[in-house]
Amino acid sequence: MRRRQTTDHERELKRARDRRRYRRELAGRRVAPVDYSDAMVDYLVKYEWLKASGRNDPRCIGDAISRAVREAAEADQK
Repeated sequence: MRRRQTTDHERELKRARDRRRYRRELAGRRVAPVDYSDAMVDYLVKYEWLKASGRNDPRCIGDAISRAVREAAEADQK
């Protein structure tokens, strides 16, 4: 059985992913999958962490959840 050759495009995607991970680690951040419901999305839109146009985009939802938690943590430190 022959191994599939890795294309230049696949190698570049891996390098980009590794660079993002390295920058996150330097900043002391991690990534975690998060389950969310329609009610949570509605809450994020209501309080303007998420634009209504992004309510079906998992990346936008993840960014909004991250922003909401970060702002709550920062407010708690004050």
